[in-house]
Amino acid sequence: MEITAAWLQQWDNEEISDEVLPDRIGEMVASRDGARGFFVVSLEGESVLMDRLPDAVVGQLRGAGAGVVDLSFRNLAMSTATAVHHRRTGDGAQQAGSVQSSAIGPQQTPGRIQQRMWKRRKIQLRAVLLPL
Repeated sequence: MEITAAWLQQWDNEEISDEVLPDRIGEMVASRDGARGFFVVSLEGESVLMDRLPDAVVGQLRGAGAGVVDLSFRNLAMSTATAVHHRRTGDGAQQAGSVQSSAIGPQQTPGRIQQRMWKRRKIQLRAVLLPL
């Protein structure tokens, strides 16, 4: 996960090009553990990668096969279940913990953070399922 975070930060700072990052992501998502780490960092972190996926990254995600599709659906299911649970229980402490762990920043409201997470997960699903 640290490697993914470093690569994404370098990409955000334009120290890694749109041509280099996809190759690195392809290496990362080739294994299930690597793919899990990549999605944890890219979906929950501050990088804008999942907000505007380059086509070459989409190609690498699709090329990784069924494992990435499975993780994508699991991510969506888990975030949905968590949102429903927080809403039903009204547990402010858990919700605050979720906001803090999202690493998006304290200036964001829980609603805005949830919108951003849903948007990122929809982009992830489109990337692995729809043709270019």
